[in-house]
Order: sequence, then C-alpha cells, then structure tokens
Amino acid sequence: MLKLVLFLLSWMLPAYLLSQGFIPGWSGERVISDVIFLDTGLWTKNQSSLPDGDTCKLTADDALHIHWKYGPGKRPKFAQAYIVLPTPIDLSGMDVFGIDIRGMSGKQWARHIEFKFESVGQQAAYTWENLGHLNRWGENLVILKKQFSNYKSVDWSSIRVISFAVTMNSGDDSDIETDSGIVSFRNLIAQSIDQFARANSFESLSAVPADQLDSIKGNAIRAIADRQKSSGLLTTWTPDGSSWLYGQGLALKALCEEGQWNGGIPANDYADAAARLAHFLSAHQESLGYWPRAWNSVSGSILIKLEGDNTVWMGDFPWIPGSLACYYRKSGDASVYPAIMKAKAFMYDLIDSDGKVYTKNMVTGLKSEVGNYEGYAAVMYGLLELGDTVKANLVMDYVMNHGWDETLAMWQEGPGSSRPVLLVNTWLSALARIMNYETESIEALSLAGKLLYTRGPGDPYGFDGIGPIATWYEGTLSYIASNGPGSNGLFTGIIPHINSDGTVPAYNENLGAVGGIWAVDWASLDATSWLYFAAAGKTPFAFSGANSETFTAAIQTTEGKVDMYLSGEILHIETGSTVKNGSGKLSIYSVYGTLIGTVDWHADQQDYDIKKITGSNSLSPGIYLAELQFQNRIFVKKFLWMAN
Repeated sequence: MLKLVLFLLSWMLPAYLLSQGFIPGWSGERVISDVIFLDTGLWTKNQSSLPDGDTCKLTADDALHIHWKYGPGKRPKFAQAYIVLPTPIDLSGMDVFGIDIRGMSGKQWARHIEFKFESVGQQAAYTWENLGHLNRWGENLVILKKQFSNYKSVDWSSIRVISFAVTMNSGDDSDIETDSGIVSFRNLIAQSIDQFARANSFESLSAVPADQLDSIKGNAIRAIADRQKSSGLLTTWTPDGSSWLYGQGLALKALCEEGQWNGGIPANDYADAAARLAHFLSAHQESLGYWPRAWNSVSGSILIKLEGDNTVWMGDFPWIPGSLACYYRKSGDASVYPAIMKAKAFMYDLIDSDGKVYTKNMVTGLKSEVGNYEGYAAVMYGLLELGDTVKANLVMDYVMNHGWDETLAMWQEGPGSSRPVLLVNTWLSALARIMNYETESIEALSLAGKLLYTRGPGDPYGFDGIGPIATWYEGTLSYIASNGPGSNGLFTGIIPHINSDGTVPAYNENLGAVGGIWAVDWASLDATSWLYFAAAGKTPFAFSGANSETFTAAIQTTEGKVDMYLSGEILHIETGSTVKNGSGKLSIYSVYGTLIGTVDWHADQQDYDIKKITGSNSLSPGIYLAELQFQNRIFVKKFLWMAN
C-alpha cells in the first residue's frame, strides 16, 4: 500500500518536490467507500422541512452534488443532505479529515458549507464561510477533529450519520431574492496524526544557485524601496494605495539589513528609504505609544486606527518598535528613540510576569488576552530587537505551556482555537529554533507542510494560511525563510511566478473572502519582503544585535548644537551659535517612554523647572529623559532625578 501511495504521489507532484525526501501534502483513508458515498438513494434531503420556495435535490457521478435553491425573504436558509450509515463507523483513532469541495459563482458572499458527523444524540459540526462560491475544486480541505464544535461529546467510535449543508445567515437586508447553485463533494478521507511522517532536519536553499538567489534578493529589496511614497510610507497594495502596519515593520527590517550608514548618514538608497520610513513612523505614533493599523500611502492619512473591537492588533504593532530598534542600532538616528521608548512602555504594560500577552481596548482601557499566537510571535520579535531575551524567553515558555498541542505536535491558532494556521507555525518555529525548542520547531513545520499544502487553481505549489485553497506566497515564503522541509522544491516552484519588477503576489488567485481567507493576486509588500528574507537565507526573527542597555542609555546627538543638563531642579539648555531663534517643544519622559509633562520651548530661554514641566511636587527619584523638538529635529538627554 505504501509503495502505491508513493507511486501516485510521484505521478502527482513535481519531481523537484520529491527529490528533497520530505513530501508535502497527505493522503488518508476513505471514511466510507464511494459505493456508499455516491449512492444518492442512501442520502436523505431535508425537503420536508424547507420553507416555501426553497428546494434541494441530489445527483452524483464521480462526486455528490447538492442542487440548492433559496426562495425570497430575509431569513436563515439552508439545503441539507444526510446519510444514515448502514453500519456505524469507528473514527475514534482519526485526528484529521479532508474533503474536496466545489461550489459555483453566484451572489457574493453568504453561502456557507456545513459538515457534520453524528453519533447517538450528539453532533459535531464544522463550517467553511463563503465556500459555496468557490467555482473550482478545493482539494483535500483540512479539518482537525478538534475544530468540530462539540467534538468532545460525540462518540467517535460509533458515527452513524454524515451530513452536508449549504447555509446562509439572515443578517443581510439585501439578500432577499431567489438564488440557486450547486455544491459538490468527493474524496472524504481521514488520518491518524501518528501516520504523518515528520522531517528530522531543516532545509536551506542549497539547491538554488547562489547567484540566482542573490539576483532575486536584490530585485526584491529594490522593489520594496520602489514602493516608497513622498510620505515615507511603503505601499502595501498598489491597487488601493494602502499602507498596513505589519508590512511597514517587516519591510523596514529588510531595508535595515541592506542599508549602509557612514557616521550616521545614509550611504545607500536602502538606508535612505529606511530613514524616511522610520521618520514617518516616529512622527505618526499615537500619544499612548501604539500606531494605526493602516494609512493612505500618499497622504499619510489614517485609514484604519484600531481593530473593529477598538483593540490594538498585536500581530502588527510589535513589528514597529522592533524594526525601529533595529534601525536605531544600525543608523544611530536619535530622532526615533522616544518613539521606541513609548512603544516599549506600551508593549511591556501588556505582558504579564508569566509571559501572557494582552491587547487593550483603547476606548474602554480594558485588557484581554491576545487571541492569536501570531501576536505572541510578533511580541517576541519586538522583545528580541529591544534586547530583552529574558522576557522573550518568558513569552515563548508561556506559548509552549498553553499553545503547543502535544497530540498534533503543532502550535494551535490561539487560545481556544485548534485551527492549523501557517504564520503561527512558521513564525513560532523560527523563534523556537533559537529558544531551545528545536525539536518542536521541525515538528510543527513538518505538520504545516502536510496539512496546508496546496496548488490552488494551478502552479505554483505551496501553502495556504488555513485552507488549503490557494497558494499563499507570503506564507510559503515565511516557511522557506524558516528552513522548512521541502524548501528547495517550493522555492523553485515560486521562481517562475516572480513579477518582472521583483515583487510577488499575495495569492495565486483572486478569490476575495472564501473559506476564511482573503485571497487576491495583487503584488504584495508583505510577500515581497518575505521573498527577500527567503532568498537572503535569513529570517527576521533569528537575529538580535541588541544590548539590553541600548534602550535605557542616554542618546548622544551628533548635531553639537544643543546640550541639556540638570542643575538641582532646573533643566539647563544650551544651544549652539546656529540656533539664534525659534521655538519647539520640551517633553519629559520616564525611562520607559511614558510622557510625564510638556512645555513650549523658545530659543532665548535656557532654564526650566522640572517640577513645573511635570506638574509634580513629588516626582519619584529615578532616570528620566528630556526630549527637545524643534526645526524638524529631536534631541534627547537622560538625567538622574534625586530631588523629593
């Protein structure tokens, strides 16, 4: 049987994938035979329970087809077919299920697919959102047993009923007209997790010629820099001109990798692009220390400030202080230091002593745990770039204790969600490898390589984020940058699909919102940044040149035009001869970036009473930062406050 499976795989998969030893994808056992599955006489339609105007009928050839029709009206609508098995089946040893599903083009986007197993008196259900509009076969769509609702209560050793349904919600006021379509099902399979072969080693891009990798890397970083607008922002999506926060942070790290500085002055185009982006981010930080999620790349105006629930998305935010910290270390640019410290204070306030990470509702001030371990990974990136390896390891230990699935040997999506998600496992694998969890790293990458492997509507083969439905370039390249098994074959498959300008698309298909993903083939800043890291043989997570003292020490400016020092309770400011007039702002921060007080500054005034600036007669002894802003420049000085 094994030889037959390998033969079939060798026929189905490109030779370059098999040559690496690790075979992406998986093939399980049939849950029921096609003789039973395709016999429409064994299936029952819910015809008698459908409202007037709704119909459901079944046909079969090499697949089972549900022909559904919804009548008019605003209400929940569904068309269901179920089979009562002649003999109950035992699925207690199965951990993963897969099935092929095909829908058809139609009204966008409220046709969901529901899949159920039933034992006596209990149902376990899973729903794919909007999948009824996928007008091609989505092959081997993966559902973990743990993803089914009520899975713990079902007697998996005695499954009696299997059902499929096409459903819609009643919330769309415009969704009241008659509508119809066909959804098809085939190849229902299952597998025990013990039968998934794992790789025992990581894989670098040793099979791709070095000069080719260097060319791809060079084209990618140039494409990133070419996305920069006069505002300093990089365009994430060219069709709509938006700039999303995570992409800015990831790309800034790439620009810092290629940037060169001479005495703090940018010495190449990438250093100049990094400086312009860093200055925009530093100047457009929210007062409490976080950043908006998205801007208009040209105007710099805010498109999206917070998540829909008014929280800060922690999968994005920590990339900015982390990459600004990298930029500061390489450039010595003191102007970004206050922004780093404010962001550091905001982030540290959201990390518990046990490593648990929170987000904050910026309207109510209430904290809640980050719902996705991708956010935990981003926090660890920020901590490493800030030089805090102790706290980064603390967060990693928390994730291992709460997010690692011992049965699957893979990280779950987040607290309360067992869904296999690609970025969670590629990001955490890269971090785990440098935090003494190397075994878990390769195990998780291997299982992601099995469960999420796809080819979408055609080449290139790769991975989807949660599907698998279509090839996601960003996720696939993050897997390669993490040295996932099979990386050479995957990268070789992507190379012909790199755009002439050095970018890569987000997905290999325009699906919009189907199956829980947002798939578009627009050239992507995020995916192109990951192309850079993959071709460079680097991961943004694996490097930290930070010293823990870097972001508590004083900043020495190179201007030589302003000096600040404390004499008793008075902050004395001396300006060079070039500063004869002008005004600005003088601010006092804690060493962690918390703003304590601000006053207007004028060039002809030298002495400022700290107590008057801070509005406090009982400022606690400790280290503080004085920040002077004027003429588009920022000067920062650290001082020790001893007065009571």
